[in-house]
Amino acid sequence: MICGAIGLEQKYRFGDVNILIRTDFDYEDDELCVRFRCNFETPDFIYDFITVDELPKLPETPIFSDFRVVVYKKDGVIYRVFPHQDDASRAVISDEHIAVGRITVYVKRMIPQHIKSELRLFNYLAIEHVMMLSKGAMFHSSFISCGGQAILFTAPSQTGKSTQAELWRKHRGAKIINGDRSLIKITDGVATAFSLPYCGSSGICENYSAPIRAIVVLRQAPYNRVSRPTSAQAFAYLLEGCSVNLWYSKDTEIVCDILAQIMQRVPVYLLECLPDSNAVETLAGVLGC
Repeated sequence: MICGAIGLEQKYRFGDVNILIRTDFDYEDDELCVRFRCNFETPDFIYDFITVDELPKLPETPIFSDFRVVVYKKDGVIYRVFPHQDDASRAVISDEHIAVGRITVYVKRMIPQHIKSELRLFNYLAIEHVMMLSKGAMFHSSFISCGGQAILFTAPSQTGKSTQAELWRKHRGAKIINGDRSLIKITDGVATAFSLPYCGSSGICENYSAPIRAIVVLRQAPYNRVSRPTSAQAFAYLLEGCSVNLWYSKDTEIVCDILAQIMQRVPVYLLECLPDSNAVETLAGVLGC
């Protein structure tokens, strides 16, 4: 394996986690990613992107596979391969030194062909695991700020998260912080939502954080109604919205602890609704805002 030398450095903060990315290749700035740059003395995690002629040799049988990634375990080290169609693998993430905050990303020397910007670079951070190690969960949700507090709308894709967020912007003057993802964690005893530089197809992403006022589970219906699910139902809804690596058993333990703490501090509502202003009024009346 022939490696290049690390040359370029850039610093970011995701939530309250300091991340240093080092590469041996150039890439273009991305407006969205630039918002998360910052200065700090000590990183919590360091990513080394290294171009190689050959990617690490891995076992024949993966421990996990889906359309996004194939995961292998070798000598106790977890490797993620992106993508995995035939022999078209382009990058491999190794967590060999993650216990000391170091992640190595091996990329084929054809790198300029598929990582041309910061945004593409961020696809290779395996950030949900790093956030979990920092006691935070990556949560599938539309994040709005209303009166300085966060309201998170969560639901399966195409269920109306972005629609409800836009309705709140239009009718209640809320600010849409992120159209698809948030980081949820307990910070100084407060359940807090942070935006992340991942926003799906919404394209809406601001670098902002706020205490969580409520988490709202959406379901489409021919009427507008708010209810409180049972604790077990609420936990299941929230867990469904979290990005969890099943091949890391401790991640499952961590996310369950995070959600338990959040549910002690934040109400979870079920909003069965239409895509109209009455849905906003119905929920606002319950939230008192």
